[in-house]
Amino acid sequence: MNSRFRNVRRAAVLAVAALCLSGCAVVAETFGIADQPVSLPAPLPDFGHYDGLPAGVTEDGLYRLGAADAPVLMEDVSSFTCGHCAAFHATLTGRLIDPYIREGTLAYVLRPLANSEQANRGTRAALCAGRQDPLKFWEMTDVAFAWIGEDYTQADMVAAAQALDLDVRAFRACLDSALTTDIVQNLYAGADARGVAGVPALFFNGARPTCAASSYNSNCEGNLPYEWIVQNIEQHLSE
Repeated sequence: MNSRFRNVRRAAVLAVAALCLSGCAVVAETFGIADQPVSLPAPLPDFGHYDGLPAGVTEDGLYRLGAADAPVLMEDVSSFTCGHCAAFHATLTGRLIDPYIREGTLAYVLRPLANSEQANRGTRAALCAGRQDPLKFWEMTDVAFAWIGEDYTQADMVAAAQALDLDVRAFRACLDSALTTDIVQNLYAGADARGVAGVPALFFNGARPTCAASSYNSNCEGNLPYEWIVQNIEQHLSE
């Protein structure tokens, strides 16, 4: 076999191999093979508390839980690496959805800050889940808070997106998109403009309540009791 023939045969083999790889990639994408599930760092929480609740998108690209015309809007500046924030979220899902949100008297907007690498991953994952369905923002929020001690990776959040029946390719593309980065940066700027120094920090109908320093702290930030939250909701309902 002469060298010229060997070179021709080698070129043909390489061309066929390249064609095969390209074809395999197409097949994998077509049938979802590239998005096979990976193990989750922890079990998914139960999302049943969101059943039947209205959800929507705010003007600044965030997500509202509850009716758009609810008389009280509660905004929560938060972080997915904050233990007090996770505790408040548990209070919300366990004690504020019923009766306030389900009855249409309270709407809730979460404003998560990417104040650490993990918080950044959780924030982007929640925002990108919401891009596909506003209620998926809240489900991914539950995931991020439930996994607060797991040091989850971006791959873990992609796996969570798959478990939530999201379009994984669209989710991946969204994570580092310019739009998502803009929202993340705007969340930080908005919190700074409102004078937030600690999380969680609550606002009711755009106003920040005040607390007696001896009771909680003067800025109403941190681990705020359920009774204080209900007091503020009821106060605004009576106005």
